Amino acid sequence: MGWSVGTITNHAQHLGLSFDREGVRVASDARQVDLKDRRQRIQEQLLDLVERTIGRAQSAYTLTGLGHTGEIVAEAPPAKETKDLTLAASSALTNALKLAQVDAGSKRAGRTPGGSYRPLATP
Repeated sequence: MGWSVGTITNHAQHLGLSFDREGVRVASDARQVDLKDRRQRIQEQLLDLVERTIGRAQSAYTLTGLGHTGEIVAEAPPAKETKDLTLAASSALTNALKLAQVDAGSKRAGRTPGGSYRPLATP
């Protein structure tokens, strides 16, 4: 437009307009509080999932329908299922930790500007 900031400001004041963003800031702060509460609830659910998944991976399994012998009780869960459950628990725990870091304001983990992921730093 070619007008200086002062000219725009003077015209805005003359028209009774304001550049005050206090109302927007208050709304943004309230939204951040709501999102933090939501992240914390999700984090709690993820940690519950981790505990249930680990318990399931460590529990005895009852296998049925294998061959002509009928029911077989295994002392340990099958290896593939244990691996799958362990990976699920690990993924849920990683996500819970990332949510905790967001709430703590940490920049130690997450996407780098190039798009790759930085690993979680150990305390």
